[in-house]
Amino acid sequence: MVEGLGYVLDMDLFDRMVNIQSTPARAEVFDSPGSVWHLIWGAASGLMPGAWPVLGASAFAGYELSKADGGKPFTRIAGGMLEFGLGLGIGLLIARAK
Repeated sequence: MVEGLGYVLDMDLFDRMVNIQSTPARAEVFDSPGSVWHLIWGAASGLMPGAWPVLGASAFAGYELSKADGGKPFTRIAGGMLEFGLGLGIGLLIARAK
């Protein structure tokens, strides 16, 4: 099996900006080969016309959050959503450039 890059993003910066004490906020991004698919699906959603990017993002978020019931760690769920968002941004930039 191919290992991913395995980055862990520390997102506590947002808590510190507004002076909120909470549990550590982290996201694991590019930790598996599936990360590429998250980027691809995000970019495909970004290339869709009208409100389809919103529908694609909502469906993907629901899909990822449903994995919490199966025991998938929230750090990996958050990472998947960030990967999808990055792909979505790339797709939107490409669509706007046309």
